[in-house]
Amino acid sequence: MVVKSRPSTRRRPALRATRRFRLLRTGVLALALVVLISVMINVIKGSPAEVRTAALAIPALPSATPTPTPTPTPSAEPSSASPSASQRPSYDAGGLDPELEKAFEAAQKKAKADGVTVSIRTGYRSAKRQQDLFESEISRTGSRKAALKRVLPAKSSMHVRGGAIDVKPQAGATWLEKHGNEWGLCRRYENEWWHFELMTEPGGDCPTMEPQPRE
Repeated sequence: MVVKSRPSTRRRPALRATRRFRLLRTGVLALALVVLISVMINVIKGSPAEVRTAALAIPALPSATPTPTPTPTPSAEPSSASPSASQRPSYDAGGLDPELEKAFEAAQKKAKADGVTVSIRTGYRSAKRQQDLFESEISRTGSRKAALKRVLPAKSSMHVRGGAIDVKPQAGATWLEKHGNEWGLCRRYENEWWHFELMTEPGGDCPTMEPQPRE
């Protein structure tokens, strides 16, 4: 008779310990998987602000084609041949009597020192320009006689000869009327506070003003 041997009872505790370890490991892995899934769900459900913040944190990729640097355009060199607007006179200096211009510039400098502004509004005029002004004045007033009170024809005008200036403003003209004789400058007409000519020697007395222009 053959008697079968039974497994030793000494192995059973070791087997049970191995099974417990496997179950514990499986539980830990399952718990870790649950936690990982939970974290992923929270990330997916994150607020728009968090998404925008994350997007801003991503650095921009460099452009494949670099933007060319614009070449600066050189500025034009100022021309030394033409003076600036502030240096140019406000009237046509060409054709004006040099002595008259020199006398006025000296008077203007003294006026400035006295705190008075005076400048030339108009000086020399071409014959055509003067005649056009005269014809316009005839049209405005309606008669030649009326026009002659303010404007002379080209053949009679001192502006065409370069021997007269009209100045501005009126306060400056008032100063020039009072002090202009120091340089020979005199107001000529009673009805034109702006019209001045060289009519005396420097420091001399100005002649009596004429009522109005005349041919």
